[in-house]
Amino acid sequence: MTSLRNALEVTIRREYMLTDGYHQLMSATMDDLMKRTRITFRGEEGIDSGGPSKEFFLLLSSETSKFGSIQRPFLRTADGGGFFLNGPLPQQPTPAQNEAAMSPKGLPDPKDLQVSIFDFAAFLGRLLGKAVFERQLVDIPLSHALLDAMLGHSMGSDDDEEEEEEEGVGGGSSGVE
Repeated sequence: MTSLRNALEVTIRREYMLTDGYHQLMSATMDDLMKRTRITFRGEEGIDSGGPSKEFFLLLSSETSKFGSIQRPFLRTADGGGFFLNGPLPQQPTPAQNEAAMSPKGLPDPKDLQVSIFDFAAFLGRLLGKAVFERQLVDIPLSHALLDAMLGHSMGSDDDEEEEEEEGVGGGSSGVE
């Protein structure tokens, strides 16, 4: 069991899952990110023995993919399924987006996260890295190309596959003469 000293303490309000999750993960130091996460949902009693963490990663990743593909066009759907990071976008939300994000009282809606695509990409990286580190499931369908890039696989073309096939049986490179 993880001791409290060796845990990243995260307190989340369910109604502000994306905003709270963003601020908690982005304000954490690298040392903190390498600790196990201990989730507390504000207003709910209970000890995080795995259930709240699992729920946190699934809910936050789902909210992140909705935000990145619907509320802000940071993610686009690939032809073969999954998400890609979208091309260059303005760093600041447009005035229309800012106006739409206002609550009836004229204050920014805390449920609407105002971030640039670069901040969103950094957050997405921290969320996915943290999920991999803690072996948690996420609800973000990523494209194969993006997954390959995240895993550090080479971004070779189809020519690489053809070369491998030619060197196999009948390719003339078997070493037998």
